[in-house]
Amino acid sequence: MPPSLVGQTLLSQYRVDEFVALTPIGELYRAFDTWHNRYLGLTILPQEIAEKAEALKELETRSSALRKIDHPNLVTYLGLYQTAKNAFLLESWVDGPLLRNIFNQVTLNISETLTYTKALCSALEHLHNQGYIHLALAPEMVHIDQHGEIFLSGIGTLKQVGDKGFLRPSRYPLHYAA
Repeated sequence: MPPSLVGQTLLSQYRVDEFVALTPIGELYRAFDTWHNRYLGLTILPQEIAEKAEALKELETRSSALRKIDHPNLVTYLGLYQTAKNAFLLESWVDGPLLRNIFNQVTLNISETLTYTKALCSALEHLHNQGYIHLALAPEMVHIDQHGEIFLSGIGTLKQVGDKGFLRPSRYPLHYAA
């Protein structure tokens, strides 16, 4: 397990409450926004990205456009933030398990598999129609809320179709390529 930020407050606003998972884009934590009284998903980016000014500039440049993306199966992206030690992405919080947790507990039947596939394909189609590609597809990026609704996260690191390069940790393989 990565070093824990649990118990720390970032930017005098985001109290880190729980480590959730290691995802393809970094360490996912559940954090509480003390100014807005709500939970958020906080993903600490790997140091190989956080320490590169060019990488952060690229993420920040895309951030404004990505905050406008809205779809029923996408986690809402809130932005890129930095402290002296870390760079992190904020997204709305989905209260429920990750698909990885479900895979570890049960085997999905055909109907359940089709339900997940349909929701994820709908989210990906929406992104593709706006000219973006999601490069971090993994069970840790799929969230299921208490009502069984399915959400894809990781919007903050989307690649725009036609970009020459994309900032992604080299230790993670591409899960999807255009």
